[in-house]
Amino acid sequence: EQAMAEPETGDMAAVELLAAPESEDDVSDNNAEDDNTAGNVSYIITIPDQVDFGTLSQPETETDSYIFRELKVKADRLNNLSEKQKVAVYIRDSSSGDGRFCLTQQGISDPFDIPYDIYDHDVDARTVSSANPVNRSDNSSEKGYLLCDFVSESEGTAQTAVLALNQKNLYGKELREIAGNYRGMITFHSEIITTD
Repeated sequence: EQAMAEPETGDMAAVELLAAPESEDDVSDNNAEDDNTAGNVSYIITIPDQVDFGTLSQPETETDSYIFRELKVKADRLNNLSEKQKVAVYIRDSSSGDGRFCLTQQGISDPFDIPYDIYDHDVDARTVSSANPVNRSDNSSEKGYLLCDFVSESEGTAQTAVLALNQKNLYGKELREIAGNYRGMITFHSEIITTD
């Protein structure tokens, strides 16, 4: 982890987002031998280990000040999926019970949270205000929000997601209280879905 920045500089310390796989299917063992016999469906989905937002800065005015980071979810292997099957990938914030995605200040009894959004398409400072984040959609379940799905022809492709953190959430806050290291945890869940 990076060292905490001095509060007087207007910067906050390192912000790190970790990823944790969660699946009911045994798909995470990259060393497993493939079983391509008829009827045995298997897949390997690769997710990033972490996303680093770097050092945040408190804006001087109450205006949008986004940091954008990409993460890729890749369908490395999709074996024996039928035309009616797909591998769905869901995401949720592991520490949030309300469906929000946030980074939480570490080592403090009453931590400050910095929310962020996740988009299943490219966004930037010009387009983010008109885009709909995945984590604010109605397409969620106990597994999380549907990020993407892969069909058999998708093998080798990747879904790029964009995480958008608005530093505007830091405006007007006392830097001595909110400076520090922040962490968040996204849980990825994957499953095979059969459609009619």
